[in-house]
Amino acid sequence: MRNSIIITLLSALAVCYSASVSDTEEIPKNLIYTLYDANSPNGTVVSLDDFSMKSSSVLFTWRYNVPPIRGEAQRVEMKYEGEPGDRVSSIMVGQSTTPAYMYQTPLFNSYMDVHIVSHPGQGIDTYIAIR
Repeated sequence: MRNSIIITLLSALAVCYSASVSDTEEIPKNLIYTLYDANSPNGTVVSLDDFSMKSSSVLFTWRYNVPPIRGEAQRVEMKYEGEPGDRVSSIMVGQSTTPAYMYQTPLFNSYMDVHIVSHPGQGIDTYIAIR
């Protein structure tokens, strides 16, 4: 009896998780996108039409929205740790405003670490795609 309850509970959790994760997450169109890759290691502003997002080549996507607090800078951090054979060849960062500070680890590693800090009183609305 107890085993059937656990199996039922795990099945229900799996269904809830699969319903909450979208395979075709829509890329926000209201952000300004910067592409960092081998051709532009310091980044270049791109339109969504210029950057083809093939779902098979995307390793990870991340969306975060932090509301502003008057007089306070907001901070977000994204960490990606891929398989040992994975290599991050490009990163696209979409943001609604220019951050006060943004740091990312170098490309062509199996991990990526991105830090974004807003100006005081501004929020952070960002979308990151790694491939």
